[in-house]
Amino acid sequence: MANHNTRQMTLGNPAGKIILFTIPLLIGNLFQQFHSIADTFVIGRILGVHALAAVGSTGSVFFLVFGFVAGVSSGASMITAQRFGAQDEVGVRRSVIASVLICLSFSVILSIVSIPFSRTILELMRTPADIIDDAHSFLMVMCAGMVAFTMFFFLANALRALGDSKTPLIFLIIASLLNIGINFVLILGFRMGVHAAAWGTLLAQLLSSLLCLVYIKKKVPILHMRREDLRINKEDIVIHLRVALPIGIQMSVISIGAVMLQFALNGLGALAVAAFTTATRVEQMMVMPLHSFGAAIGTYSAQNYGARKIGRISKGVFQCGLIMVSIAAIGSIINIFFGYQLATIFIGRDETEVLLMTQYYLRINGTFLVVVAFLFLFRSVIQGLGKGVAALSSGVMELLMRLFAAFVLVRMLAFTGVVWAGPIAWIGAAIPIIVVYVISMRKLTRGVN
Repeated sequence: MANHNTRQMTLGNPAGKIILFTIPLLIGNLFQQFHSIADTFVIGRILGVHALAAVGSTGSVFFLVFGFVAGVSSGASMITAQRFGAQDEVGVRRSVIASVLICLSFSVILSIVSIPFSRTILELMRTPADIIDDAHSFLMVMCAGMVAFTMFFFLANALRALGDSKTPLIFLIIASLLNIGINFVLILGFRMGVHAAAWGTLLAQLLSSLLCLVYIKKKVPILHMRREDLRINKEDIVIHLRVALPIGIQMSVISIGAVMLQFALNGLGALAVAAFTTATRVEQMMVMPLHSFGAAIGTYSAQNYGARKIGRISKGVFQCGLIMVSIAAIGSIINIFFGYQLATIFIGRDETEVLLMTQYYLRINGTFLVVVAFLFLFRSVIQGLGKGVAALSSGVMELLMRLFAAFVLVRMLAFTGVVWAGPIAWIGAAIPIIVVYVISMRKLTRGVN
């Protein structure tokens, strides 16, 4: 089973394996944040606050569409990781083939469906009239590039399922640098509008995907497909869909809540949208390490589940949990006390109202980052165990909480309602997933699937 850069996470110290796997993920996320910051800087400082609000207003819509495919890809990769942990080399290749067919099929369908309705969706979300044209042009390009985004996301997930988080990092860095370079050329050099940022992202993802395929061809023999591996039957597809589809639906359910919140937010005007966009950019920097460790514990749990090492899963969850709670505490301090200063990276100091709204958001949400740590930890473990339907319960609760915020709190409290949407959603989603984890581990310990 040994291949270039692949790593079994079923042996050795759990914390050490998880940290080594997480470090490349964390660096990769840092680069993603770096290019996100660079894009936001160029858009906010060169094209203006309204252009920044236009890009921000599309985030929840694109996540609604792409989030489903991303969830399906993540879920399918858990089957790949389980088979790798079980040292089933043929099963790994058949899993990758089934995942490719599923992910690409969904991405093509969603791309075709989303393009003609993109402006209608923005209008239904009450996107402010002064930013809707820019928002539409940006969203159209992003939806058209769905297959390219899916390809890059899938290839990275496949390699991570084999315990290789270093190689996806390299291609992520390449994609980030290309994205930054293309955006600077198109926006600063050619003075193109907001849609140039979308083109930069699309082209960078496509090129990096092609380079990743070349790498797999030369360096990852376990993924070299044979003729017999291509004979995928209905059972192979069903096995993957049973895990992947609920996780994809979970991502969509979560994103529906985000879309509804964006709908309510748009009714508060461009300044509120700009403040929310800026605050979430800062918040992402604090959440990023938690997301990275969550991805690591998901792969760790999947491999050990495949190897039937249930006790090792519990040990890894405990050790990883301590790390994530510590990181969340540090992030809370930064958000609460330094949020205003961080917001000035994206918004000029003369935009006082936007900065104060951003600071308020970061102080409230920063207080609840520990809840985010528990949510990411236990949700990822449940997904790693292949219990997609169980994980869906968490997404449903998160949706309900965000709907409550969008249609009740925002109406009653305006921007304050938007601010509290995150904390109540996190709490609502964390409670059922923790319960599911406890019940699942008790059953597995007794030898019941």
